[in-house]
Amino acid sequence: MVDLVITWVDGSDKKWLADRKKYELNTINECRYRDWNLLKYWFRCIERNAPWFHKVYFVTYGHIPTWLNTKYEKLEVVNHNQIIKQEYLPTFNSCAIEMNLHRISGLSEKFIYFNDDMFVNAETLESDFFINDLPCDNKNLGLIWKIGKESTKINYNCAKIVQKYFKLNYNKYEVKYNKLKNSIKKFLYPHEKPIVALIPDHVPTSYLKSTYSIVWEKEYNLLDKVSSHRFRTSNDVSQWIFQFWQIMSNNYIERDHSITKYYEIELKNIKNIVDEIKNHKHKLICLNDSEKTNHFNEIQKKLIECFEKIYPTKSKFEL
Repeated sequence: MVDLVITWVDGSDKKWLADRKKYELNTINECRYRDWNLLKYWFRCIERNAPWFHKVYFVTYGHIPTWLNTKYEKLEVVNHNQIIKQEYLPTFNSCAIEMNLHRISGLSEKFIYFNDDMFVNAETLESDFFINDLPCDNKNLGLIWKIGKESTKINYNCAKIVQKYFKLNYNKYEVKYNKLKNSIKKFLYPHEKPIVALIPDHVPTSYLKSTYSIVWEKEYNLLDKVSSHRFRTSNDVSQWIFQFWQIMSNNYIERDHSITKYYEIELKNIKNIVDEIKNHKHKLICLNDSEKTNHFNEIQKKLIECFEKIYPTKSKFEL
């Protein structure tokens, strides 16, 4: 039995916006929260391409799309207050939410975690995600510096914590990095040292709920502290800490890289993205919104038109 977990934010919800304004000290890039109105296609994709799943747990601040069929037996809506301590709410920190997914009532031991920009775009089998009850994943190695983007620093933090418990065995040919960029960083940051670490793919991740329990037992203070942060910080850890734990403890099965593909949503990429969706080139795709994403309305229109053409039939998750 495999459940799906998806987290979602309605960045236009007035109460949510008022709560966020009450607590935020710094300006946050809106791409973290803006909605592309593609969620209904996420549900259509999983219904068509992953019909073997047991249930979907839809994790939200409290807002629910007007079209969502909350009475459907394969859907459970989970409010943040059901999994996170009351004194830490409201939270606007994806890391804090991810720390507590194992607290979802009724969640199966095997589950797959999705951000709402990750789609199942071709027919899948349960064995694409779990084999012999072990999660499928990829051991990607690279050089990580604790400098630069916030997500890179969080990756570094996750790797450092897990490497307290497990030795990372590798040969130098497995480690991917840009030699020129690495040389520049060495010159600019002579007192910083990179580490060889796991690099996550930005695609749906297979988890064992028991992995969460183990890591919480080992690192309770850290995970509880992250849970208390209303906004993401560069000192946080994310769900990657659980993913890395599974890989480093060798409690996983290596997955075929060819089933996944990552795209930045940019105007220059839209032709390839549309082609990807239409021709189902990869089973799992991520369409990532970022600071570089511009021409929002134009791109959104093209994406919705494409998804509607390929997935025109309402799912049972829709009213």
